Amino acid sequence: MKIQSSLKLVFPLVILIATFTCISSKFQYSYEIYVINGYKTNDTVLQAGCSWDPVIKGAWSLGFGESESWSVYGSLFKSKPDLKLMCSVQVDAVTKHFLAFDRNFAKEEKCKISDTDSTCYYLCKNDGIYFSKTNVTYPGPEWSFVERWEPYKPPAPAGRKIR
Repeated sequence: MKIQSSLKLVFPLVILIATFTCISSKFQYSYEIYVINGYKTNDTVLQAGCSWDPVIKGAWSLGFGESESWSVYGSLFKSKPDLKLMCSVQVDAVTKHFLAFDRNFAKEEKCKISDTDSTCYYLCKNDGIYFSKTNVTYPGPEWSFVERWEPYKPPAPAGRKIR
């Protein structure tokens, strides 16, 4: 992957923690969330960034328990209107655990649905991304589940089996 190769020139380790490909009938969008383990000082920090092919749009240094928000831009079905998702990440910079990906309010956007522009509402929750054609209180049947994601789980340390 180009983005990981280029980032490794700057950071010792780049971890892809989640990839979203959101598909629901006539709606598709995808982007990637990265956590970059960088050592700029003697303190261990995590940098969280969001990207899609092949440019990272932003990254932030996060200390223990800190959180940050970002916006992601994209397009639907090659249409010109931009889609903007606002979500936040919280990480534990010591254990490198991905703690949260959550935004509790709906974000109104103009989306390309079929051949007409419609207003859509996106909601980033801990278990994935939802959208609705009407701005109603979550949870509710109007909110369609778009994509489930799994938080990053560090691999188990390699060790010898005890017999």
